Amino acid sequence: MGTEQDFWRERWQGHRTGWDLGGAHECLVPLLKLFAKVSLIESLGAPGPLRIYSPGCGRAHDGAAIVSRSIPLPPSLAARQIEVMATDFAPEAIDAAREIYGNLTGKGLSLAVEDARADVPVAEKQKFHVVFDRAMLCALRPDLRPAYLRACHDRLAPGGIFLSLPFTRIEDTPEHPPGSGPPFEISMANLETLMADHHFRLLAAEKVVVRRPDTIIKEEALTVFEAIKKRKKILTG
Repeated sequence: MGTEQDFWRERWQGHRTGWDLGGAHECLVPLLKLFAKVSLIESLGAPGPLRIYSPGCGRAHDGAAIVSRSIPLPPSLAARQIEVMATDFAPEAIDAAREIYGNLTGKGLSLAVEDARADVPVAEKQKFHVVFDRAMLCALRPDLRPAYLRACHDRLAPGGIFLSLPFTRIEDTPEHPPGSGPPFEISMANLETLMADHHFRLLAAEKVVVRRPDTIIKEEALTVFEAIKKRKKILTG
């Protein structure tokens, strides 16, 4: 049985990357607006750069759009220096990203092959102020999500923000029967419980109906979570 990495590498090697939109996600701008509305961006990491970690980045369209400012940013974000570390555990994805956005490396965008679920290197612990989850959470099987969220929390500085675009309703088809994936559906109620279990507090959420006819994803959400301090375990006996 192949690993999760094998699965995604085979997709890239076979040029089966239908999730790639060819540019930044259409919900990125409204998600950043919601982020700016509910979070004090000016205080995150100030006075240094705002550091964003973008796991499962694929061709890194979203990270590139942010650092190049090819999309409109809210004023509180536009006023900040921004650095994005975009990672994927498929080397083919990072190679494809470098082909398109290599001119941005060293100018705010860094690209790396990395398993976002693995133990976090010391140099990355509490390094980032924002995790941007474009689809990583819903690309992973539910049993793999806890390790991923633990690693995300470890990467975030205290009070850091987890931005995500979860797939809250996916159409069932013969090729994608109920419960199958990827992508994997997650309801807002289940997402909020999952995130709370891994020390994240929901700040804001907005439903988005997907109207593209070429996708089984019918509903997404704009979500903003804040990392909260881990509760200490109380030993008894």
